[in-house]
Amino acid sequence: MTKPNEHTDACWQLDRKVSLAVVIIFLVQFAGTVWWASDLSARLLSVETEQARYEHIMQQITEIKTDVKWIKQAVDK
Repeated sequence: MTKPNEHTDACWQLDRKVSLAVVIIFLVQFAGTVWWASDLSARLLSVETEQARYEHIMQQITEIKTDVKWIKQAVDK
């Protein structure tokens, strides 16, 4: 009869049929995925920063429009 640990240990062994090339390809693919995710994170941070800057500009434009509206009403009187 097998011990419980023998079965679980056998599940985690790497068979010799898996070539070194497959392991290297897997590691390269994993590294590429991590690189892609970090690049995506950097681009998202850039977009969020730019959006915050534009939000401030839009608020200023709204204030200018309000001022122009008041000036127009004063001139029309």
